[in-house]
Amino acid sequence: MDHPYNHHEYCPGCYEVVMKALSKVPAKYEKKFVPSQNYTREQIVEHQEERCKEGLPFRRIMPCLYDMTGKTRHMIVCEQMPDGEWYKAEWWSHEPENVSVGKETWVPLF
Repeated sequence: MDHPYNHHEYCPGCYEVVMKALSKVPAKYEKKFVPSQNYTREQIVEHQEERCKEGLPFRRIMPCLYDMTGKTRHMIVCEQMPDGEWYKAEWWSHEPENVSVGKETWVPLF
């Protein structure tokens, strides 16, 4: 049997009021990197290197990962590209051909 207003913190009547009030609040969004083919890893890295040569050394810092042996590293380059959007290229140093490129985009929270 479906009980849509069961909740561990509210009685069913109170939770029904809360849910009806929140149903009129618009959906919220968050930024995430979604897969993109607009740029390649090489283009993103090259753009960052050129921009730094021009005296604009700011970078968006992304935490890297290392394997337990220290022999390989998760590489991440995040850069604002000419279209004004942020892109992130990531790959493991032992698999440089396996690259994931994403574009920062607002996506709805579910």
